Amino acid sequence: MIRINLLPEAKRAASTGGGAQIWGVIYVLATFAWAVVLLLVYLNYRDRLTEQNLKNTELQSQIDRAKGQSENIGEIESSLAKSRQLEEVVSALQSARQGPARMLMELSRILSEGGGPTVNPDVLDTMRRENPLAVYNPGWDIRRLWLTTFKESERKCEIEGIGKTNEDVAEFLRRLTISELFDRLGAGQDRSARRDVLSHLRGHVLMAPPKIQANSFSALPVGAKVFALVLGLALLTAGYYFGLHMGLEEETESAMRRSKVLEGQLKEANDRQREYLRLREELAAREQLDKQNLRVLPQTSEIPAFLDDLNRLAELSGLETSSVTPQPEVEDKFYISVPVALEIRGRYHQLAKFFYNVSRLERAINMQNLELAPGTATAKGASAAETDMLGVTVRATTFRRKEGA
Repeated sequence: MIRINLLPEAKRAASTGGGAQIWGVIYVLATFAWAVVLLLVYLNYRDRLTEQNLKNTELQSQIDRAKGQSENIGEIESSLAKSRQLEEVVSALQSARQGPARMLMELSRILSEGGGPTVNPDVLDTMRRENPLAVYNPGWDIRRLWLTTFKESERKCEIEGIGKTNEDVAEFLRRLTISELFDRLGAGQDRSARRDVLSHLRGHVLMAPPKIQANSFSALPVGAKVFALVLGLALLTAGYYFGLHMGLEEETESAMRRSKVLEGQLKEANDRQREYLRLREELAAREQLDKQNLRVLPQTSEIPAFLDDLNRLAELSGLETSSVTPQPEVEDKFYISVPVALEIRGRYHQLAKFFYNVSRLERAINMQNLELAPGTATAKGASAAETDMLGVTVRATTFRRKEGA
C-alpha cells in the first residue's frame, strides 16, 4: 500500500489563501484611503469654485449698482455742454457790446488836451528806449486836427479828418497805433478635439478590470502585487481627474478669468460713477450762472421791451431819437440776431454815455455799423451847442436763443 502525504500541499494552499486575503485587505484599504484623498481634493476645488462664483456675483452686483447710479450721465454731459456753449456765446456778446463805448472813450482820450492812448506804461517805456520817434508827443496841440466823419462796421473803423500839417496826421496815427484798443492800422476647434479625447479616456476608465485567478495572483511576486496596487490607484486617479477634476478645474479657471474681467469692468464703472458725480456737482454749481446767461440771451426777442430800453437810455443821455426801424432777424449758429436801425442826434460825450449805458443793460445789446457826421444845424447864427451836434446812425442788435438751444 502506498501512502501519499498531501499535508504539505494543503499547508501551502492554506498559506497562499491567507496571503491573498491580506493583499485583498491592503487593496481595499489603499483604494479607500486614496478615494478619500481624491474626495478631499475634489471638495477643496469645489469650494474654491463656489467661493469664486460668489465673488463674481458680488462684483457683478457692484457693477450694476455703479452703472445704475450713472446711467443718465449722457443727459448730464449734454446739459453741461449746452451750459458751457451758452457761457461762451454770452461772453462773446458781452465783450462785443462793450466795444463801441470803449472805442468812443478811447478816441476822446486820444483827442483830448493832455490825454493820450491807453497803453501799458512798461510797454511805452520800452518803445521810448528803442525808438523815441515811435511814441506819441504829450505836448501836441489837439486843435491842429479835427475829424469830419467816422464809420464803424463789423469792428472795423473808417475815420476821415483834416490836419494842418502831415506831422499832425502822423501824430494822430501814432496814437492810434500805440492804443491797445485799435489793431492792424492801415493807411473653437481645439475644445471639440479635447472633448473627444476625454470621452475616449472615460471609456477606458469604465471598463471592468480583467479577472485574476486566485492561484495565479498568489503566485505573483510581491513587487508585481505592489505594481498592481499602484496601477489600480493610478487608474482610479485618472478616472477621477478626467471624470470630475478636469471639468471642475476648467470651471474654476474660467471663473477666475471672469473675475479679472469683472474687476476691470468694476473699475470702469466706479470711474464713470465718480465722473458722473463730478459733472453733476459742476452742473449744480453752474445753475446760477445759467440763470444770469439766460437773462442776457433770452428765449424770445421781446421787441417792445428792447425798444423801450433804447428810447429810455437815449433820453437819459440827452440824445434826440430821429427814427427807429426794426430789421429782419438774422440766424446765426447758436442764436438769432434781432437788429434795429437807429438815427439819433446829440453831442459826442452824450453819445459815449448812451453807448456806455446800453452796455450796462442786463440783456445783450450790441451797437454796430456806427456812423458819425456833423449835425445839420449849420445855419447862420446857430449857437455853439447846436454846431457841436452830431448826426448818428447805428444798428442796435439784441439776441435771442434758438429753439432747443
